[in-house]
Amino acid sequence: MHMIRKAFTSLGGILLAALLIAALAPKATRAIAAALVQVANTTANPVPVSDVAPTQPFQSECTVANSDTGSISDQCSILIPSGKRLVVQTVGMEVVSAPSARVLFGRFLPGTSGFPAEFDVVVPLTGPTPSENISEMSQELRLYADQQIQCQVVFSQPTGDNLSCSVAGYLVDIP
Repeated sequence: MHMIRKAFTSLGGILLAALLIAALAPKATRAIAAALVQVANTTANPVPVSDVAPTQPFQSECTVANSDTGSISDQCSILIPSGKRLVVQTVGMEVVSAPSARVLFGRFLPGTSGFPAEFDVVVPLTGPTPSENISEMSQELRLYADQQIQCQVVFSQPTGDNLSCSVAGYLVDIP
């Protein structure tokens, strides 16, 4: 029993010494750890690296004035430069309609070469007046689009309207 206690005391002392060295000399500890990890970057067996392409800021808006009072929806499109992919970070929508019509929802449809997704948004009424309804929204999100982004709005009943959609994000090269 005495021998076990003596062994644990010795191991505890060694552990305490290692902790003190690590606390008082962190550079030496890192040097020891770094010596254990070595990366060989030779021409015969290079370490793979990738360049991070610089991003190009992008902001655009589409607007449409629809005087057709027989329609319950409206839409406009934002084109994306060819060879680029738009990473959308923020979308916004403003709709001005007749006081009798309410916006049911807004929708962003990113045109992509893969699976097309759609993103529905609530466009709350922010400024009702006797002559018009004003509905607005802005939201952060993450959408990817290759060709264009369609912006749609759907109303509770047919109405004429003014629709303005905006997107902000950045462009990257399509690999």
